[in-house]
Amino acid sequence: AIVGTESSGIAFAAWLAERLELPMLYLRKRPVGWDITAQLEGRLPADAKVLLVDDVTTDGRSKAGTVAALRRAGPVVEDVLVLLDYALYAQEASTLAEHGLSLHALATWKHLHEALLASGQLSSAQQTTLADFSASPVAWSLRNGGTGA
Repeated sequence: AIVGTESSGIAFAAWLAERLELPMLYLRKRPVGWDITAQLEGRLPADAKVLLVDDVTTDGRSKAGTVAALRRAGPVVEDVLVLLDYALYAQEASTLAEHGLSLHALATWKHLHEALLASGQLSSAQQTTLADFSASPVAWSLRNGGTGA
């Protein structure tokens, strides 16, 4: 089965499930009601092995938490598919591996950054900002009002 995360993963999961002719479910961020069925919407096949689909990942922590919630419903979850893996934080791979997960991404931040530069449509200030962010995302976050690590 294919499981999309609320709300960003649902559309992509629905398209993928239709193309693969597999059941599609979605997982809410927070339960609405009681038990796992309050968080997982759809009909989970018996002995299901599922692919979790989401839009992006940064450090892997939210994916690990999402998979933990999903596994409480009983399926085997070993793979996560995202559209964009920022791949900026060294702990991401180890976080996912600790939870027995393999991450698959259609693109990484490096690919996106290279494509933006190659487009020739960025101002020099935008190029500087992207280079600064890529060099140290945590430091950039702190300097720009973010939470950092």
